[in-house]
Amino acid sequence: MGGAPTILGGATNTMQQLAILHAITSVIFLTDTVQTVQGLSVPSFTSQPTDRIAALGGLVELNCQATGDPSPTYSYTHNNSLVTNDLTGRVTMQDGKLTIQRYAISDAGQYVCTASNSQGSSNSQTATLRTAYIADVFTTYPTSQTLLVHTSFSITCTIDSLPDADIMFFQNTDQLDASSDNRLTTTTVSQGSRLNINDIQFSDAGGYSCDASNSVNSGYTTGATITITVQGPPEFAGSPQSQSVPERFDIRFDCVVTAVPAATVTWTTPGGSALPSTASPRFTVLSNNSLKISTVQKSDAGLYTCSASNKFGSPSVSLRLTVLDPLSKPSFTTSPVNVTAVATTSITMNCVASGNPSPAITWNKNGEKLTFNSRVTFLASQGVLRITSVQSEDGGQYRCTATNSQGSVATMAVLTVQVPPVVTSPLPDLVQNEGTLLTVNCAATGKPTPSITFGFPSTAKALTNIPGRLIIASLVRDDAGSYSCTAKNTVGQHTRQFSLRVQGKPYFDRMPNDVAVTAGATVTFYCDVAGDPLPTKAWSKSNRKPLPTDPRISTPSTGELQIKNVLKTDAGIYECRATNSFGEVTASGVLSIHVFPSFTQRPVDIEIVQGGTASFECLATGSPSPTYTWAFPNGSVATPSPSSRFSSDGGMFTIRKLSAADQGRYTCIATNAAGSISSAASVTMLIFPTFTVSPRNTIIVAGQTAKFSCAATGINQPTISWVLVPTQGNKLPLTSARYSVTSTGTLSISDIKKTDEGTYECQANNRAGTDMVQASLTVHIQPVAYLTQTPLTVTLGQDGVWRCNISEGDPAPTFKWTRDLGSSLPDVGRFVDSGDGFLAVTSVKLDDAGQYTCQATNYVGSSSTTGTLDVQVAPTISSVNAKPVPVGQTAILDCNATGLPTPSITWKFASSGKTISFTSPYSLASNGSLIVSLARASDRGGYECVATNTAGTASRTVQLMLILPPSQPSKPLATDVGANAVTLTWTVSDGGSPLIGHEVDYFLGTWLTLPTQYNGSTTQRITGLRGDTEYFFRVRARNIVGQSITGSTSDPVKTLVGGPSAPQSFNAEAIGSSWVELIWFVSEFPNGPLQYYEIEYESEDGIEDIPKVTLRYNNITIMRYTVTGLHSYISYVFRIRGNNGGDKLRGEQAETTAKTGEAVPNAAPQNVQLESAGRPEIVVSWQTPPAVGRNGPVVGYFLYYRLIPEAISEDREAAEYLRLMLNGEMTSYTLVSEGETNYGVVMSMFNNLGEGPNSTEVQLSTPPNFSEEQTADKLGSGKVTAIAVGVVGFFLLCALIVVSFWYRYKMRTAVLSMNSRDEELGNEDAVGGGRESGGNGYLPESPEVRSRNVRGKYKKRKSQKDVKTPPAAVSPLTVDTTDSCEGRQALQPESPRYAEPRDALIPRTETENSQAVTTGVANTVYAQVDLSSKRSKSDEKKKDELEERRREEERQKAIQEALRKQEEDQRQQVQQRQEAMRKQEEAQHKQMQERQMADSRKANEVRQKEDEVRRKREEKKRRDEEARRMKEIMKRDKKDRKQQEKAAKQRASTRGKGYNFTFESDFGNAGLF
Repeated sequence: MGGAPTILGGATNTMQQLAILHAITSVIFLTDTVQTVQGLSVPSFTSQPTDRIAALGGLVELNCQATGDPSPTYSYTHNNSLVTNDLTGRVTMQDGKLTIQRYAISDAGQYVCTASNSQGSSNSQTATLRTAYIADVFTTYPTSQTLLVHTSFSITCTIDSLPDADIMFFQNTDQLDASSDNRLTTTTVSQGSRLNINDIQFSDAGGYSCDASNSVNSGYTTGATITITVQGPPEFAGSPQSQSVPERFDIRFDCVVTAVPAATVTWTTPGGSALPSTASPRFTVLSNNSLKISTVQKSDAGLYTCSASNKFGSPSVSLRLTVLDPLSKPSFTTSPVNVTAVATTSITMNCVASGNPSPAITWNKNGEKLTFNSRVTFLASQGVLRITSVQSEDGGQYRCTATNSQGSVATMAVLTVQVPPVVTSPLPDLVQNEGTLLTVNCAATGKPTPSITFGFPSTAKALTNIPGRLIIASLVRDDAGSYSCTAKNTVGQHTRQFSLRVQGKPYFDRMPNDVAVTAGATVTFYCDVAGDPLPTKAWSKSNRKPLPTDPRISTPSTGELQIKNVLKTDAGIYECRATNSFGEVTASGVLSIHVFPSFTQRPVDIEIVQGGTASFECLATGSPSPTYTWAFPNGSVATPSPSSRFSSDGGMFTIRKLSAADQGRYTCIATNAAGSISSAASVTMLIFPTFTVSPRNTIIVAGQTAKFSCAATGINQPTISWVLVPTQGNKLPLTSARYSVTSTGTLSISDIKKTDEGTYECQANNRAGTDMVQASLTVHIQPVAYLTQTPLTVTLGQDGVWRCNISEGDPAPTFKWTRDLGSSLPDVGRFVDSGDGFLAVTSVKLDDAGQYTCQATNYVGSSSTTGTLDVQVAPTISSVNAKPVPVGQTAILDCNATGLPTPSITWKFASSGKTISFTSPYSLASNGSLIVSLARASDRGGYECVATNTAGTASRTVQLMLILPPSQPSKPLATDVGANAVTLTWTVSDGGSPLIGHEVDYFLGTWLTLPTQYNGSTTQRITGLRGDTEYFFRVRARNIVGQSITGSTSDPVKTLVGGPSAPQSFNAEAIGSSWVELIWFVSEFPNGPLQYYEIEYESEDGIEDIPKVTLRYNNITIMRYTVTGLHSYISYVFRIRGNNGGDKLRGEQAETTAKTGEAVPNAAPQNVQLESAGRPEIVVSWQTPPAVGRNGPVVGYFLYYRLIPEAISEDREAAEYLRLMLNGEMTSYTLVSEGETNYGVVMSMFNNLGEGPNSTEVQLSTPPNFSEEQTADKLGSGKVTAIAVGVVGFFLLCALIVVSFWYRYKMRTAVLSMNSRDEELGNEDAVGGGRESGGNGYLPESPEVRSRNVRGKYKKRKSQKDVKTPPAAVSPLTVDTTDSCEGRQALQPESPRYAEPRDALIPRTETENSQAVTTGVANTVYAQVDLSSKRSKSDEKKKDELEERRREEERQKAIQEALRKQEEDQRQQVQQRQEAMRKQEEAQHKQMQERQMADSRKANEVRQKEDEVRRKREEKKRRDEEARRMKEIMKRDKKDRKQQEKAAKQRASTRGKGYNFTFESDFGNAGLF
């Protein structure tokens, strides 16, 4: 262990070996217990005993193991005492294992294991053995509680235990498991556990207890059982369901209520009546609060409300009873129809049935139940059977069956599946020999059976195309190609392709041609062969000799023969041979070679002086040998002659006596059969140049442009060039860009400089020679002035001197000084201008600062230079300033300093004088202000501003003030407490800045912040509170720095009872035409105990006839009320509010509207008026009935009118009415009338449910100025005319009858006077008896009798008039001519409703009258003859009258028919308008649906486009980002490589040439990107 190692049997050699080992490795291995010498080792632990907790009486085992050489032995110590084996065997040790049986408290303590051998010993780590225990009593345990339902509570149980105890929670006898109830959570606390139960239910009530145990002890500690009581408002178990039931069935509504304390359960009917009721024995409330309704009727339908109430609340639930129609057997409303479909398409069959109960639909196919799958589906809700991807096996008979409890019905439809054709024959590709017979069969399937046709190549001939079979008698090679077999039916078609190869001898598509070419050209012999099998092709020359081996001769892969750079030896016959298994064919072509001429000598250009001889020569070779021709410069061919100056000999051409006109290019042309070549040469005549213009000496001002003119002439136009001739040395070329020479030879020198002075030489040069002429250039320049010092800085009060120099100027200039851009120098002695460029300023003042200009002038011009005189002034600080700022914000300390030059600003800490370094949080603004960022309280204090320039230094100190947040507000004090508001007052320190606002928190189960932002006042009125509620308040104050910490909590403040908030979900639903049902829910904020509800309602449109009604509803547990006695078809406004007891505790109102249903009108049109327009027309006008009484929309009006004759004026109501149907939008109508006629008009209104009462009749007498022409065109003119004609005719008829009777009476008297008295009396009695009998008498009644009958008749008519309303159908007027002849006329309707029995007299015929007279005067023949004569005349008149009456009846029938047709037309027009409106509504609805669908599709398309655009944008953005990132990577990689290369170069230069470095980018080659 740090000492020298012990050596067993130590030898000197061993020690030397160890020393050498130490020197080599310099390592000594030291451990706590291990020392190695010759393989021996001290024990080392591989496992050690650990801390244990043991139960009394239990078994404890401690174990330790170690390695060592020799093997170690083990021993244990307990609290530093050696442990020995117990004689009783309770404590034993063996091989490092200590076993303690029946553990006792004395066994507790610290144990150490020791491992020993001959090399030493090692001790293990200390293991502590402790005694396990668990207390009998919990240190923390819950108590019994009473809780409110849906709140939360927790149970905490802790107990003293070693090891820590496991806590189990029990409700009654059931252990609570948080994993099975998400409302339960358990958390571990010190020495125990806490159970949290959220959202307490009534079922959570009961006994709770805790059990504690630990992992060592076997016992449990059980706590006492506490009681948790859960109270709250009633709750409805489950979810009560509305139900539907057919008539005459029984129904039961369950209403299971859970509540503590127990709730009182009540039921109310849809009308608001409480149940059970003796008036409704069919309604029974069972013992479990369920409502049973026996033998349900239609009137029982509606909402039934179950209300449960205890001291915590009165909830209710409404269940709707829907009474269904009586049970009925199914019947089909939509039946499937036969369908024909193409395979793979989709079909639907519709099968919809009605019945009660709703029938179930099942499908069978071919007598078996239809199996549904992914292709065959049935959408029961729509009654649609859909089959997608129809297959052939889907065809068959489909049976749809509708079944309910009342029976079943079935209907069938057939599905026929058509299958597209498919060619079934394999039709492989064919290979046939020429001349053979080919037969191809093609078969196909499909439904209907398809037709089969073949397709073949256009080159095929001599074939037979039979349906299903193709025959070619003798195949030729043109028959080869692509064939097809096509099967086609009504569903589609299918084609299968196959190819035909026809094999035979090869044949040439293209044979080689004879070719003649020039040597050196490239020749190609084409030989295109074809055949099946594909032939091989070979080339040979001259009797099938193999082609010579020459790289010029090739046969490319395409098979042609190509010879490049043809030689004369290549001439000959070339043969192409094609061979396959069927034979061989050959073709050949001849190659002829021509050698193109080639010059061996070409003519050369010649320059000859005028008058000399010029000769050209050219020589050429070729095959055949070429011939020569020469062409003049103008292109014409030369034709030499002995007398001409031009001559030619083969390739020699000569020109004698050369003149200027002979100049030009002459062309030699060599020609043979292979072609021609040409070569040209020029002849030029030379003449020496002559100057026509010479340059002149020039003097010029610098900066201008100098020009020297120079021109020369010659037949060979000379070129002009210029050089500068220096005073010594060689002539210099003009290389500057300022030199330019025009095409005419003029030299221009722009921007003349002094250095341009000198002699310039013009040179004229042509091939004949050169001539030259010279001129001089003198340059004058204006002076260029400059100042030796600028700006000139002078301290205030000192002297300053300026010198103005010139850099150039010729002639010498004069100088002048000015100030400020041209102003003369001040006329004071302090400014001295010497005239030779010097300016002196003495005793400098601030006003002297500015710009001064020196101007140098000669005759060429002048130049000036300007300098600045700067006057320095020492700095001064006019002011320093620092505004107070909040802590944490930026503070700015201003320092306004002046001086010349502008002083620099530095800052120091006033307390220490240390200069501030401008690092965070300090920085210097551009104007010298000190900026303190995020100012802290420690930054407060003095700061010194230091201004410095070259003239001096100034400093001033400023104080920095900081503002803090407000202090913690005090506890708010509540005053003026109301129902919804309270005034709070508190105190708070503003932190150095005025308060700008407050936040107020309130506590209602949790802390919340009022939404109102209050101002800086510490007294605020808090509004919007709930009434009858206890609040706690706390405040936070805010200034410009920030917000204070939350203030202290106020004492509890309970608001007064106030009016409740508006009832929730207030709704009104019309029930029929005069009832409205109101439904609502309790107010969100009761603000106190509710006493009753106030309900008021009135017309929404403010109709005066409907007063505002206010009522009080005291049943606060049933939030439903039915308002009755309302007017029909009226929009009402309903309002409701709660009242907590008095006018001051009235709550907020909730408002809703509802419109009652329609009913039959009970009001007539108002203010009906008649007006004659001076024409045969009556204008009827009226006003719409009042809203109260219309009872529905005004659909139309009925207008009833009648004629009232004067003859019955005392009984006007006896006349009957005609009826017209008018549009509901009309308020006037024009009737056609007659003159001097009394009219009566009555009107009524009708809506969708019927006709209302009639208005009071209004009468009008039309004026007499109507003419027949005016009335003839009107609808009633024929009727009035007929009445008038009838009246006149009857008056005339009656007059004739009276006269006739009077005349016969006189004649009878005369006859009687001639007879005896007795006979006269007897006859007179007989006649009188007949007259008085009343049954057969023909004489008119006496005036008394007639008057009595008339009055009795009309009185009878009055008594029979049982209905005042006019008839429902139009009844035409007829004239009654069956009465006696006093001229009585009656307007009677033919309507059965108004048909009345009449006691009219029935006239006898004239024959009957004559028989009676003859009986009375049988003895007087003369009298009989005379009376017969009179009777004949009377019969004729009567016939005329009867005919007239018949014609009048026909006219009346025609009038009646016209009026009937008019009413029928009106009724049809109304029906047509209604039908048109219905169709228009359907069209509008359809258009709306289509528009909505189109809008939806358009929106989807726009959305898809937007998504696509967005996707593209995102994709582009992603690509741009990737490109940008790649560019950055490449840029960074390039930079890295440059840096690496640079570093490599530096290292290479440092280390020498012996090092090579290679650097590679992480990204490899940048080109990858």
